[in-house]
Amino acid sequence: MQPIQITEQTDAMWEMWDAILRPMPFISDPPALNLAGPAIEQLEVAMTSSHDSLIAGVPWPLDGFEIRNEGRVRAYINANPVLVHVLEEARLRIADIFREFTLLLKMGSLTSPLNAPKLILSVQTTMPRREALEKLDELDESWWLDQPTSVDEKLIITLE
Repeated sequence: MQPIQITEQTDAMWEMWDAILRPMPFISDPPALNLAGPAIEQLEVAMTSSHDSLIAGVPWPLDGFEIRNEGRVRAYINANPVLVHVLEEARLRIADIFREFTLLLKMGSLTSPLNAPKLILSVQTTMPRREALEKLDELDESWWLDQPTSVDEKLIITLE
């Protein structure tokens, strides 16, 4: 049996899908969704309004991160649990290198939209861009470049 492919989705649909299927690990991909117009808008409103209650009971192992598209981020980390330790260590390493910062987790891809999505850890800082890039290089050299390829394929650390 081939995995089911997604043709269209919204963050709200992903969050609903994640909340419904999290207890069923044998299902790997959501079904194809072909919604358009008013139907999709009504679905988005319904899903968004129930978002907090859907994910409120799920324990979250990470503190110190702002999260965009929380349902998708949680589902991705649940599917890639090795990232929990890496993210915790990244937070500590970044704190050692950057003075003032905020950490943002989101899903996306910094390359082609055809590539598989990755978790993006963005370091937001008020320091001048050149200095922030030097600090990011320091993080790369002192720790990030030593991470296994399997982690590098799942996580991007960048400046916001």
